[in-house]
Amino acid sequence: MDIAVSKDVRFPPPADTPRWQEWCLDVFGAPNPNIPWLWLDWVNDEGINRLVLYQMVPASKMGSLAWDTISMGKPERDQHGKHVKGALMTDQQWRLWERFQCWPSLYWIIQGSKGGHRRRYSPTESNLLKTRKAPTQPPTPGALPYAPFDTRVIDAVQANNLERLWKLGKSFAARKPEDLENEEVQALEDIESRHIDYLVEQVQAAYEEYNSLLRPVEIPTSAEVQPLDWDAAKHELITRGIS
Repeated sequence: MDIAVSKDVRFPPPADTPRWQEWCLDVFGAPNPNIPWLWLDWVNDEGINRLVLYQMVPASKMGSLAWDTISMGKPERDQHGKHVKGALMTDQQWRLWERFQCWPSLYWIIQGSKGGHRRRYSPTESNLLKTRKAPTQPPTPGALPYAPFDTRVIDAVQANNLERLWKLGKSFAARKPEDLENEEVQALEDIESRHIDYLVEQVQAAYEEYNSLLRPVEIPTSAEVQPLDWDAAKHELITRGIS
C-alpha cells in the first residue's frame, strides 16, 4: 500500500488499525498512570497521513507547559480548516488527552521500509550526526512511503530504547565520575558507542530511502576541509565526561 500524499486529500485509517493498537499495547505495555507509554494511531491532518506512535505522558507526570497548553482548551482552526498560527496542539492530541488524560507527544513516524524513525533528535544528537556528515534531523512525516505496523516497527523501537540506557549511563557518570571503576567506565563507553552507531545507522537508512525517492541530500564541502577521522571523533565523543 503506497499512498501519494496531497495537501487536500485525507485518507481514513487502515482497517487493521484497531488490531495493531492492541498488538502495540501487548508489546510495549498498557496505559499506565505513573509512567509514559506508547499509543499507536493514524495521523490524518493537513496533508499528513501516517501511522505514528505517541508517547503518552500521564497527568501525574506532566510539566507546566503541557498543563498550560491544555488549559487553553481545544485548538482553534481558521476559516480554511487549518490550525490557527501558534496552536500548540492538534485536534488529535486533544482527543487523546480527553480519552486518556495523558499528554500525547509525537514520538515515532511509521513510514518507509526500515520500521520508521523518531520524530525528532535532541540538539546533542543533531550535533553528533553533523560530525558524521549525516542529516541532523529525520525525514518529516509523509516524506517516505506508507508502512504498516509490523515487526519491523517493533524491532526499530526496541533498538531505540538503547538511547534511554545511554542517557541513564551518561547521567550516572556525570554525577560521580571519579567513583567509577575501570569496568564501569568501559561499560559506559560501550553503551555510548552502541548508541552512536545506532543513531547514525538509523538516520542514514531513512535518508537513503528518502533520497532514492527524490534526489541526494547535498552536503556543502570544501577542498580546504580535512577528511574527518570518524574513529577518533567517535572516541572523543564517547570518552568526554566519562574518563
